[in-house]
Amino acid sequence: MKKDGLAGTFWPSEQQELILRAIVLPDAGARETWTRLTRVMDLDRLEEGSFALMPQLYRRLVALGIDAPELPRLKGIYRRSWYGNQLLLERGATLLRAFAERGVEPLVAGDAALAVRTYGDTGSREIAQLELIIGSSDVEAAAEAVGRAGWPFSASTTSSSSAAPSSSSRRA
Repeated sequence: MKKDGLAGTFWPSEQQELILRAIVLPDAGARETWTRLTRVMDLDRLEEGSFALMPQLYRRLVALGIDAPELPRLKGIYRRSWYGNQLLLERGATLLRAFAERGVEPLVAGDAALAVRTYGDTGSREIAQLELIIGSSDVEAAAEAVGRAGWPFSASTTSSSSAAPSSSSRRA
């Protein structure tokens, strides 16, 4: 979305701004924003990018003690995020152990790092993929570890490499 006077097309819509405000504002402001948001938000017709915020919105409403008709559905979205993340993190732990056995010390980045370090709650943000940063001197050992752990691996000709669970392993 484009905003007047601002460069780029990545700005949140008015509804997305309300969702974000309900999540991050102090209690009184969050409650007032939630009241405004209930007039315009339809969980069946969320704008692109809004669904990812629903687990955080759920946690915030619970923390505020708000009993809303949307709460059961938001709880379901939160639980789905938490469950999917548990499966991915369990597989990721297997991969990290395989790295450790080969002396590879990756840096966990992206969604997984945010979910664990920033939110402290693995259900508040869906982890779309496990992103690990490894040193260029560890690529061969990492590739071997990835293969032995059962993850697909691809390395580009640049110094970046990626490993991600297949969609079937995400559902396993």
